[in-house]
Amino acid sequence: MRTRILIIGLALALVPAGCRTASEEALAAPIARIEGFGLTGTTGSLCLSFTNPNPVPLVVSSSFHTLSLGTKSIGIIDDEEPIGLPALGTVAHTVALTPKVVLAAQGYLNKNPGATHASVKSALQVILAADDYITLKSTGIGLIQPP
Repeated sequence: MRTRILIIGLALALVPAGCRTASEEALAAPIARIEGFGLTGTTGSLCLSFTNPNPVPLVVSSSFHTLSLGTKSIGIIDDEEPIGLPALGTVAHTVALTPKVVLAAQGYLNKNPGATHASVKSALQVILAADDYITLKSTGIGLIQPP
């Protein structure tokens, strides 16, 4: 009887150690980078890459991106497109710009011709379980070349 209690106690002690979830561990924010930027008339896109430094894959349900050109904040982009980030992997993701962001970007680029430094601050809603998620924040930079 004593041996059985010892085995059950040992098994119960090992279960939590082997079944840790992402919510129990500290997740590092993905690393963002601006890979491309395009404007055509009243439409535009921002191509980002995200590198997941975690040993577990991440599922991003939605994200918000604040785009800046030079030192001027151009606008916030709400992105409902899911992103799957493989463990220790990189994924490209293209975000459609709103007409308001396109206008602000065109205005800035018209006043500041030539290559422009860009930055993006991203807030990524990462799904941990059915009703559980966390927000990971990431900042990326890039250089926008004139067409």
